[in-house]
Amino acid sequence: MKRVFTYTAIFRTEGNVYVVEFPYFEGIYTFGDSLEEARRMAKEALELVILHYIDQGEELKQEQDFFELQEGEYAERITVTV
Repeated sequence: MKRVFTYTAIFRTEGNVYVVEFPYFEGIYTFGDSLEEARRMAKEALELVILHYIDQGEELKQEQDFFELQEGEYAERITVTV
């Protein structure tokens, strides 16, 4: 049975690159040369980390809804089905 997961991704630009991080998953970053590519890469990274958690039998809890954003950052909710 497939399950749906949604987590917050924080986007920012560094030079000509869009960097994405997931605050709930410490140390998970990805990037893209365009915003569209960064969103695709974020979805792929989220899917891989969730599959890892599931494979390891680790619990995936619902994240907090509050994240402090720095200047130039914005948040998007990313949804994957695994």
